[in-house]
Amino acid sequence: LGLAFQDLPTDCPRQESAGGVSIAFSPGNPGDPTQFDLKVKVMSYSAEEDWLSGISYIDYTYPDLYAGLDPIYPDHYVASANNKEQQPYQTLPYEAVFQGCCRRHMQQDGTLNFKVMATVDLSDHVASARIVSMPQIYLTPDLPSQQLQLCALPAGGRASLMSMSGGTINKDDDDHMPVAFEWGVVTGRGASFSPVGGKPDGRCALLVLDGVRSAPSKDAITVSCKMGQSMVTGDFELIVPYAVSQAGVQTIGDSNPFGCSFTTDQPCYLPVTLGQELRSAYSARPADQFHPPTLSYASNLPGNRMEVRYVVGTNSLQTPLLASTQDTVVYSMSEIGEDHAGLPHGAMLGPFGQGYVTDLVVHFSASSANTRPLHDVPISAAQRDYSATVGEEAPMPDMSTPIAESNFNKGFRGATVTLWQTRDEDSAAITDLALANSSQVSMMMDMGFHKLDANLFEQSGRGELYLMFKKGSGQPLMDVSTTHNESHGYTAIRGESHGHEVVVYVMYSDD
Repeated sequence: LGLAFQDLPTDCPRQESAGGVSIAFSPGNPGDPTQFDLKVKVMSYSAEEDWLSGISYIDYTYPDLYAGLDPIYPDHYVASANNKEQQPYQTLPYEAVFQGCCRRHMQQDGTLNFKVMATVDLSDHVASARIVSMPQIYLTPDLPSQQLQLCALPAGGRASLMSMSGGTINKDDDDHMPVAFEWGVVTGRGASFSPVGGKPDGRCALLVLDGVRSAPSKDAITVSCKMGQSMVTGDFELIVPYAVSQAGVQTIGDSNPFGCSFTTDQPCYLPVTLGQELRSAYSARPADQFHPPTLSYASNLPGNRMEVRYVVGTNSLQTPLLASTQDTVVYSMSEIGEDHAGLPHGAMLGPFGQGYVTDLVVHFSASSANTRPLHDVPISAAQRDYSATVGEEAPMPDMSTPIAESNFNKGFRGATVTLWQTRDEDSAAITDLALANSSQVSMMMDMGFHKLDANLFEQSGRGELYLMFKKGSGQPLMDVSTTHNESHGYTAIRGESHGHEVVVYVMYSDD
């Protein structure tokens, strides 16, 4: 998806489409036409190359284990009026689809739209496969055929390598069978797969791309990966970045693992798979074995150095696109930097707009219930910073409003607590809110949360509980309440200290 950094040169100009442009996820439930607009958490990006990589989660409950049933008639089964309950069926999976506009460049057939999907049959698999190879494939120009490996992992670990039902009902001979991976091409010219060793169950396969591809050119290919009866698809860019120039060409020699020549101003690319054989198109040897610690780049051309780009995939996790340098690819190395990685010091990402909550303040005040006998005399700021009247000693900004029923010490001794929320269209909105006791504060700060240094249980003898918030690339906060609840469209935020619970309700914008 293009970010359209218009002040920076890019070989992938912004694509435009008349009318509405949608990127949506459909769970594939025939009885529910709901589509979800994905809210993506940006994990890495490149302004120079005009792309971003992110992650999004959707919780969805299907009404049944599968979308439908088709009767089948195995050789051993004879249909009759007496055995209707034993009729064998083929289960029909749900087809969850993520599709929309636009790719960074047109496919050879002239389309900009992309579409990837996954089948869901909960009676057969606990999880599907997940393709973990890089989404961009760089090719060497003018070769008649090229090969590279694509790999997948079972998203549910070893449990998903077993087919529970074989995709059938009342047909026991295919139950509880081990599954293998099977790769195929959905769309793409001159593409096919052949098996490759090195990984069990065929989870890696060799993608063969036939046909001369001249530079510069761009195309796309959609592949499928079946794990038993479940299937997922992946969309890959095919990029031939430049034409080999005979002027000023310098090569690394016969053992060149990149398999291509390069000039002083053009990069040289080769896709690699961690731990797999690294084949060289121009090497005198049929194959060279490389491992990340020994990958090297040898050249006397000034300014040239190797940048390794990679993703780390496990059964339960896949990272965004990472790189051995952060010259071009910008990403976060920690949770606290996920929203602000690579930005100048003091800069931050965040939504701006009218009506967004941009700040929260916890204010303490005295009353006859908690400061007898001199309840009308403010306690000094050096001690507890209480005031006799809310806002008297610490006036709130003009754009701040108190949150009703926010005295969490009500019914207990201690300060009278009042929460205030500020809406300032010139400030970034709060995008996440949490309640944390003293043992949780450090963990939340590591995740990028800011702590309001005011105990909501001030002087009540019930421990410590703090309000914490974060400003980043998430949904902007619209309102904080202690009286509204989920029935009003709010989400409950809960916190607890020494057995005493506080519930705050928040509403986020759909923007």
